[in-house]
Amino acid sequence: MRKIILFSVAAAGLLLGSSCQKIGQVETGGNVSFEIQTPMDAVTKAIGNGENVDIVHYEIYKAENKQPVGEPLVDATVEMSNKAASLTLNLLEDQDYVALFWAQVNRTENVYYNVEDLRKVSVNYTFKDENGETVNHLSNMEDRAAFYKKHTFNTSVSKTEHVTLVRPFAQLNLGTSKESLNIDYKIDLEKSQVVVTNVGTTFNVAEEKATADAQNVTFALNTVPADNPGGDLHVNDIAYEYAGMNYMLVPSDQATVDVTYDIQTNVGTVQRSVYDVPVMKNYRTNLIGNLLTQETKVEIVVDANFSDSENNYEGGKYGVLDGMTYVKVEGIDEFKAALEDDTYDMVILLNDLVLTESVTKSASADPTVTVKSEFVLDLNGHK
Repeated sequence: MRKIILFSVAAAGLLLGSSCQKIGQVETGGNVSFEIQTPMDAVTKAIGNGENVDIVHYEIYKAENKQPVGEPLVDATVEMSNKAASLTLNLLEDQDYVALFWAQVNRTENVYYNVEDLRKVSVNYTFKDENGETVNHLSNMEDRAAFYKKHTFNTSVSKTEHVTLVRPFAQLNLGTSKESLNIDYKIDLEKSQVVVTNVGTTFNVAEEKATADAQNVTFALNTVPADNPGGDLHVNDIAYEYAGMNYMLVPSDQATVDVTYDIQTNVGTVQRSVYDVPVMKNYRTNLIGNLLTQETKVEIVVDANFSDSENNYEGGKYGVLDGMTYVKVEGIDEFKAALEDDTYDMVILLNDLVLTESVTKSASADPTVTVKSEFVLDLNGHK
């Protein structure tokens, strides 16, 4: 991977072939815009990819030492569509703030999360049915998906803040080999249930971790798949029959849990236990193999793709790598905008960029640009 470090003003003429420097007007005021997105997974059509998340709850606090102080100054929501949302706030100039974000599926009944205070989001693993009885929430429910982020910023100038949300949960997937479903007769998966030990019940967005409280949780029997027509579970380029999926909070960001699964088929129900399963916040753990037949071999694979892998830039348009905030650019206009935005430490090319004479001389493509700060230009295999 080839990277070029560019220094301030001298880079402008060098890159864009211009002998003059356009000096930008420094803006004052506390206007701040947020471009919010959920991660773009490298896994194609992944089970539980969060595409149905449609609302972002956010709280804005004054900040001291990058921590929220007192009660929220702003407590509101914004709609999310196609895994993205945007909002603009007018805040007091030249102040330090903390923004807390929590995105989820907007539900009016049997809600999974209590988000009255994002410093203590509680997770409901049970609910009251129509008879007032306490029952467990169902397995394989994609509408349990949620994302969060803590973001600190200053309002010395008006600017756009780019926020990529991450998952507060570990995701546990069950996948049985396709060969195990075609033995002396054909086996059809119908429903599954999972019981997991050591599951957290609250999450503090300001501290970016689940609290230490934990309990055993039963995700009740439900159809496979339930809401998501994602089909197979792909692990290391092998397709497994999707047999179950659940989200769970992980105390201390990573832990080991015991898992007992019941898988109901057209022939009968199989119950098995797998012990000391590693789970991590913002990662998938896949239990794969012959989950049903007598010769049982279960492999545990923790899938880093779920965590929006930074090493290969497999995430969204914006991200952080080794403490550097980066943006990916596809065209000349995006490239120029990135150079003129001092919030980025790294600019990553997604295509070859060519400055032709017609482009540089067109009225809509001014060839001058202000490079406001030192940054890394990663050619990313392009020119």
